[in-house]
Amino acid sequence: MDKILDTVLCATVDDESRFRQILQKLIADGTVEEYPCFINEKKWKSAARKRKVKMSLCKWFIYLWWFVIAVTAFVTSVKLSYIDPG
Repeated sequence: MDKILDTVLCATVDDESRFRQILQKLIADGTVEEYPCFINEKKWKSAARKRKVKMSLCKWFIYLWWFVIAVTAFVTSVKLSYIDPG
């Protein structure tokens, strides 16, 4: 499933259950060959994919937060430098 989610354009972990249903139907029809790594995938692998995405989003939120703080500090220092003391 990792390879499928990496290959399909704009696919996210939210699409995993939909892809799994489609592939299981195709396997049952005999259209697609059954692979043990797909059929016997452990539940922790799916949880790990979701956790990886969640951690990635948290990391980007932290980067964004620090960027906002840095820009705010810069803008504040620029405004203070233009204040005429007398």
